[in-house]
Amino acid sequence: MWSNRPHIEIGKLAKRCGVPHVDSFTALLPHVKGTAQETFYFHRDIHLNPRGYTLWAKAQLAVLLNPASELLPAAFY
Repeated sequence: MWSNRPHIEIGKLAKRCGVPHVDSFTALLPHVKGTAQETFYFHRDIHLNPRGYTLWAKAQLAVLLNPASELLPAAFY
């Protein structure tokens, strides 16, 4: 069984502390929902496999490279 509750709580804490937070769960959900577990995760494990980490990295980069996120210096963009 899994839950997205930890991701929700981490997001709330980040907001209260005024620090950036990337909601990886929500970013990955459209890609992993309805797929076989082994497509993006190791068999009978909650950890991403290489294909899953590729997806995760793309989600992280999308936020980093978005100027609206203001996570990198303006000169970077």
